Amino acid sequence: MLIRSISGVRGLVKTDLLPKTCAAYAAGVHAMPPDGVIMIGRDSRPSGEQLSDAMVEILLNYGRDVISLGIVPTPRVQFMVERTDAVAGVVITASHNPIEWNGLKFIRGDGTFFPI
Repeated sequence: MLIRSISGVRGLVKTDLLPKTCAAYAAGVHAMPPDGVIMIGRDSRPSGEQLSDAMVEILLNYGRDVISLGIVPTPRVQFMVERTDAVAGVVITASHNPIEWNGLKFIRGDGTFFPI
């Protein structure tokens, strides 16, 4: 079961948060902000690379400009989105949750979280 909160979604990687889940949320990320760069960052969880790659690939398929920041803290993505011409950001992290979890946090162009 995915848990939705003010800053995004999180769940168990092998059952709840799959690349296809990223595809569904990528469609929403694509539809919301105007044209422009979307920045993607992630934490160091083993599942983060696969989920990040899925998010980037799907957004590129929608014709979006994407910058992958790699492994960075959540505030770095917020800062980069706010201080550049980026229109949105996505952070792949489950914060304090156990390693078998991961999540997606969505950032508006002003660097604040986009509520789900």
